[in-house]
Amino acid sequence: PPRSTLFPYTTLFRSIPIAVFTALNFLNPGFGPTGNLVYAYVVYIVWGMLYTVSDIPLWALTSAMSRDSGERTRLISVSRVVSMVGIMLPTLALPFLASILAPGNMYRGYLWGAVLLCALGGPLMTLAFFGTTERVAASPEKLSFRKMLGVLKANGPMRLLVAAMVLNSLVMVAQAGQLYFATYNLGSDRYASVIAGVSLFGLMGGMAVTPSLAKKFGKKGTIIGTAVLQAAAGILFFLVGYGSVPVALAFAFAIGLLMGPYTALQNAMMADSIDYAEYATGERAEGITFSFQTFSNKIVGALSGLVAGLVLAATGYVAGAEQSALALRGMFSMMSLIPAAGALLTILPFLFYPLTEERHAFINAELARGRHAEVTRPGARAPSDPWRAIDEAMKGGRA
Repeated sequence: PPRSTLFPYTTLFRSIPIAVFTALNFLNPGFGPTGNLVYAYVVYIVWGMLYTVSDIPLWALTSAMSRDSGERTRLISVSRVVSMVGIMLPTLALPFLASILAPGNMYRGYLWGAVLLCALGGPLMTLAFFGTTERVAASPEKLSFRKMLGVLKANGPMRLLVAAMVLNSLVMVAQAGQLYFATYNLGSDRYASVIAGVSLFGLMGGMAVTPSLAKKFGKKGTIIGTAVLQAAAGILFFLVGYGSVPVALAFAFAIGLLMGPYTALQNAMMADSIDYAEYATGERAEGITFSFQTFSNKIVGALSGLVAGLVLAATGYVAGAEQSALALRGMFSMMSLIPAAGALLTILPFLFYPLTEERHAFINAELARGRHAEVTRPGARAPSDPWRAIDEAMKGGRA
C-alpha cells in the first residue's frame, strides 16, 4: 500500500504527542502564578519542538512525491490553501464548542473544545503516512554530518531562498502590527480578527492561482512580479490612509492576495533545490534542507516581532493610552510601508536565482537516467561556474 518511507516513524507517530501537547496548552495545572508560568514555558516549548519534528518530514515529502516541478507547485499550492482552511475552522469552531461543552465556564469549555479538536485532528495527520507514495528514491544510506554540510555548501539556490526568507521578515511585520493598528488606528481591537480573516482569504486566493501564474511566467518571474505589485499596494495604502475601514480591508485583501504566490512557491523552489544538490553532489538530502528552511522560518518570526517592537518603542507607543500622531504613523507603517520595503528586498536574491525551469527539467532528466554532474565524481575538479557547465551540457543534447 502507498506509504511514506521518508522519516516513517516521525510521519506516522507524530500525531499522538502533538495532539497531547496541543491540549496541554489549554490546561491550567493549578501550580500557582510562578508554577503556571513555568508550566506554560515548558509545554509550549516542547510543543514547538514536536511541531518542528513533524513539519520537516512533511515538507520533505513534497520533494519525494514527484520530480515534476509543476506538479510540486500544484501539490504545495493546494496543500497550503487547505491548511489555511484548517487554521480557520478550529479558530471559528473553538468558541462555539466551548459554549456548548461547558456553558458559563470559559476555561473548561476551551479545554474540552481543544481536546475534542485534537482527537479529531490527530488521526488525520496519519494520512501523510498512509496516503502518500514516494516516487523519488531517498539516499540509500544516512549522510554524515560532514556530507550534509557539503550538500548545503553546494546548494546555492537554497541559500538564496533562505536569504529571501530572512528579508521577507519585514513583510511579516504586518502580522505583528495588526492588533495595534486595529485598536488605535481603526479604533477597535475587534477589527484585528477581521483584518486577519480578510488577509487570509486573500492569501488563499493568491495561492490558488499560483500554479497558473508559475506555468505562464515561471516561479522566479511570478515571485518578482507579485512582489513588485505588493510593494506598490503597500505604498498606495500609506498614501491613501486608513480613514475608511472598508478601504483598509480592501488593501489587506489585496496585499494578502499578492503574498500568496511567494508563500506557495518558496516551498516548491526549496524542493527543486534538493534536485540540484543531488545532481551537483550525488547526495539527496531532503531532511537537512527542510530543517534549514524551518530554522529560517523561526528566524523570520523572531525578526518580524523584533522590528515591530522597535517601531513601537521608537515612535513612543504607550499601552492603553491615547497614542501620539507619531505612534499612530508607526503602527500604520507596520501595515503598509514596512511590508512594502520587505517585498522589494525579497526580490533581490531572486535576481540572482539560477535554477530556471529549463535547467531544472534538464537536471531531472539526468537524475532519472541515474546521472550526476561529472564534476562531482571522485578526483574531478569543480568548475568555476557550474551553471555554465549545465548550460553547455544542455546544448550538447544530453537531455
